Amino acid sequence: MVTGPAGTGKTRVLAAAARVWGGPVFGTATSQNATNELRKAGVRVAANTTRLLADLDTIPPGSLIEVDEGSMVSLAHLAALTEYAARNGCKLVLAGDQEQLAAVEGGGAMMLLADRLGYVQLAEPVRFAAGWEREASLRLRRGDATALDDYDQHGRVRGAPREQAMDQAVNAYVASYLAGRDVLLMAADWARCRELSARIRDDLIHLGLVEATRSVGIAERAEASAGDLIICRRNDHCLEAGEPGRALANGDILRIEAITGSGLMVRRLLEADPATGRRRFTERAFGYAGYQTCDLAYAITGHSAQGATVHTGIALATGSEDRRWLYPAMTRGTDANLAFVFATPPRVADPQPGSRAAPELDRYERIRRERDGFLPAQPAAGPGNLDPREPIAVLADVLDRDGAELSASQTRRRNLANADHLGILHAIWAAETRGARDVRYRELVMAALPAGHRQPLSHQSRWLFRTLHAAELAGLDPAEVTRTAIASRDLAGARDIASVLDARLRPRVDPLLPQPQGPWAERVPQLPDPERRAYLAELAAIMDDRKQRLGQHAAQTTPAWATTALGPVPDDAADRQEWERKASPIAAYREMYGYDHPDDPIGPEPTNDTPDQRAAWHEAFLALSPADEPDVRTLRDGPTPAAWPSRPTPNCAAATRT
Repeated sequence: MVTGPAGTGKTRVLAAAARVWGGPVFGTATSQNATNELRKAGVRVAANTTRLLADLDTIPPGSLIEVDEGSMVSLAHLAALTEYAARNGCKLVLAGDQEQLAAVEGGGAMMLLADRLGYVQLAEPVRFAAGWEREASLRLRRGDATALDDYDQHGRVRGAPREQAMDQAVNAYVASYLAGRDVLLMAADWARCRELSARIRDDLIHLGLVEATRSVGIAERAEASAGDLIICRRNDHCLEAGEPGRALANGDILRIEAITGSGLMVRRLLEADPATGRRRFTERAFGYAGYQTCDLAYAITGHSAQGATVHTGIALATGSEDRRWLYPAMTRGTDANLAFVFATPPRVADPQPGSRAAPELDRYERIRRERDGFLPAQPAAGPGNLDPREPIAVLADVLDRDGAELSASQTRRRNLANADHLGILHAIWAAETRGARDVRYRELVMAALPAGHRQPLSHQSRWLFRTLHAAELAGLDPAEVTRTAIASRDLAGARDIASVLDARLRPRVDPLLPQPQGPWAERVPQLPDPERRAYLAELAAIMDDRKQRLGQHAAQTTPAWATTALGPVPDDAADRQEWERKASPIAAYREMYGYDHPDDPIGPEPTNDTPDQRAAWHEAFLALSPADEPDVRTLRDGPTPAAWPSRPTPNCAAATRT
């Protein structure tokens, strides 16, 4: 299985694999458009998944079956392909991105296979012209909300109330359209896409780019005229779409050249010019009679857009979407990807009695004034004029909603794990305590600074706070450590106090080893809010109980890592209890940080950049060896001097990794 973020060239990898395969190759994708792209890249024999499944018996044994846009393949279709490949000795290669939108019907197949079988991942997105966007898109794919800051700083995120946000997205589309660029506007549902397309068409009619006098009816009682873009909704394998051997496919975008007595004369939209990003159409126009099922193509859904590459991508985010929609919507454009965000709720309760004028009337009046050259009228006061949220805050909420389509087995496994798991409990604990800890560190740093240097700490303070936390875990007083670092040298000329102090502290703190932290119940911070402190105390008790039960469970099940580390479980009750006490921190570390090696108890020591994980690792490490053995963890690497006492080799491979 081959996965990769948007723009990493997954289709090209499949084409390269087809060229080197020694036998027959068959390519497929859910949509005919994606299938055509696969064929265009070099996979000569390709059909959409529905047609390929109908002709599976024609695929000879030993063939290579390549599936593009694998996340869009339904569970039923992928199961049929897998079963046939296994029965006939074929090799099945699935390419896609499990972090993007899944199949509309029965999704989650690629996520299931990625979790079960592993995958090869393409690492570098090459689609984007800007270097910063390549790195930011990867963080967006992971759900890292800090990536939104990069998009915001480059002017890619804009927010407004509902109507204004839609108009701004329309204006951005029309501006790119007038410049001749290949542009794509995306919304989450077809109802909003149709509304956006209707607004764009109205503007293009006003600008004289679309004929206003004669039109034809298309889907959902919409209209289209000469100059309009429409999107095909049905495959027509008998209709040549402007190029020899290229049939009309569901998802093809067509420009109406003329309305005739027998239908439409259209040209099919091609890929944008790679040098200029301008739109290109087939040189030859062709007749099209099946336009009644088409939609206007100015705005399309994320599922329709997934896999497309354009010059400019525009996403309209209402705030109700999830990461699986936002990530592909923000990665279609090579040169620009814009997000227009609803900064206020789309529906606001109106407590005032009486009727109100329809909001469409205000919009109509505003547009009329703009087209007549007047300044737009100010919105009237009313219940809908709420204080807007920051657009990146709305998008952060969207990123926080994973939206993954899971198979039934994955859903069951996740629900069982979520019910009682230290990884989840510790994540909650860290989120609840980190803020209070950072506030305490900030206060003690400000108190220790000389009066002339007491200025707000920069964003680099997070690294200073991490170092102070590591010092505190090692048994040092963070206030004293901070005072010592400040007094060690003059701060004159320091451009960033936090960075300077962190640089002074690290050489002293990094070599130190974390001390045993004791139960979580003893780590509950002193908080001014008694209810919050009670919540943390309850959470700590649950975590301590879970840790104890993990040791008991290890004694009952005797996994390989436990017997490797601690030997067989003793029969004597007191010895068994001591065995469980040692197994508890090891099992807790494995569960908290997802270490699942079957034989190795705790693996290599984490880096100094993860103080909490490193402290948990060292607590688990202490349980691996007899307590009366000398602790050599702080000794330097290299030959042991003759004066140093020798240390017996512990019964654990992990001990040699320090």
